[in-house]
Amino acid sequence: MWYEPRAGYAPSINIKTEIDVSKALAHAKKEGVSVNSVFVKALAQALTEFPKLNYFSFWGRPVWGGDNTRISLVHEIGDEGAINLATIADAEEKTLATIHGELKNPVSEALQGPPKQTPWHKVMNFCPWLAFRLMKMTGKFQRDYARDFSPIIFSNINLPAITEAFSSGIGFVAMIVTPGHIQEGKCVFNISIKHEITNARPVGKYLTRVKEIIEAYV
Repeated sequence: MWYEPRAGYAPSINIKTEIDVSKALAHAKKEGVSVNSVFVKALAQALTEFPKLNYFSFWGRPVWGGDNTRISLVHEIGDEGAINLATIADAEEKTLATIHGELKNPVSEALQGPPKQTPWHKVMNFCPWLAFRLMKMTGKFQRDYARDFSPIIFSNINLPAITEAFSSGIGFVAMIVTPGHIQEGKCVFNISIKHEITNARPVGKYLTRVKEIIEAYV
């Protein structure tokens, strides 16, 4: 396991480790699910053992993610580089088949067209600065984010927009997990986490636990 400090002011820290995913791949194939389902379940299961990491960053301060675990998987839609998030709650308690189905549904919904515009969306489109102030004053933004999103985003594609926003301190995601390419049954998992949430030690322990869970498949 390696720790990569950054020079100067560091809004985030990076930790990575190599994981043997050969057994997880074989298990996913046997169950007829994607290996992402195995990864999401492992991330959620490990998070239950490290509840102090179940926070997201909101306006530079840590905010509790709630009683349940939520892991968001980034999907790339079509050839235009559009993205969508599938957020899975309590994945540690679900079967791999259930997780696999929930991961697929948001992509199908996104391909059907944009969601229905609510009156609130119309206010945001007509006067963004007013909507933004109202959301901040009433706590709506924080409540919506806590309900719809998660402290952890898992992305098996390198999305420059998310990476740039995270490294510059913009946005509300606390942790981004990015696995590399699987080669000869092994994969390097990288975790970037906001420094105001925690320091490197508990994140390293969390990643070690994720590694143990994934490598324990038979």
